Amino acid sequence: MLAVAQTLIWACIYYSFPALLLHWEQALGWSRADLTAAITLAVFVSAFCSPLYGRLIDAGRGASMMTAASVLGGCCLMLLTQVEYRWQFYLIWGLIGVCMSGSLYEPCFALLTRARGERAKRSIIFVTLMAGFAGTVSFPVAHSIAGALGWRAAVMFFGATAILVVAPLMWVGANAIEQAGAHRHSANPHLSLAESSFLRGPVFWCLALSFGLGAIAHGIALHHLLPILDERALHPEVAVIVISFIGPMQVAGRLAMMASEPHVSNHGIAIACFVLILLKNSVIKWPISAHQITAMIGSLR
Repeated sequence: MLAVAQTLIWACIYYSFPALLLHWEQALGWSRADLTAAITLAVFVSAFCSPLYGRLIDAGRGASMMTAASVLGGCCLMLLTQVEYRWQFYLIWGLIGVCMSGSLYEPCFALLTRARGERAKRSIIFVTLMAGFAGTVSFPVAHSIAGALGWRAAVMFFGATAILVVAPLMWVGANAIEQAGAHRHSANPHLSLAESSFLRGPVFWCLALSFGLGAIAHGIALHHLLPILDERALHPEVAVIVISFIGPMQVAGRLAMMASEPHVSNHGIAIACFVLILLKNSVIKWPISAHQITAMIGSLR
């Protein structure tokens, strides 16, 4: 249930932004820089809220928190259909940032780790294998609904999905996991107390900086990929197919990580990923024509 909930919440409140960016640009008349400032704001708000949500998870309130964040995220998406001014757009995406830090991977993995300890790794891998298809769900759905009924109908659909489908799944799944792991914390009352000594060492800050920069690089590529393909005159349906490959490739990468686990360390995998991020962002600059991309899609068929 938690894996399905993560798949859908990522599709609804995160991937919906790049999936609908071109529609907003055309319908609202705002520049791309103005629009993408909203998702930047959401990410920063999410970062600031994360420590608070971590404390709620340590206090055994993870299920309630994740459910509430899903409902609030769905309500914010529905409010998005009523915006007329940029400040309203920014305000709503700021609130969605609050929901992101309470419902996406970070609280989910913290919940699993708290409840299952060393056994959480397999559960986390299972969740990411399924949730890797979130983009594959979001982009085609957004394209189909927005093309037929307009972007507001697509946003309403995502909002209703977050409230009516994700929230119940999040409540049942997260609550069951918390209850199953409750004995670990009743047996050791000090287990949930956060240790802050790592903040004084350089390792944490190097990791935080590197993964933060990696997330920025990934976000830039993700949110601008559809506009890049549109500028190269690629047919919208083909562009959606291209960007939908992100999901299956994430799953393939995680399967490769599982297969190479006995032979390659986590450190080695992380270094390889950072190198590939650099290469990916360099490849995006290549002058590949729409005809070439269409031909590649045709050969895959």
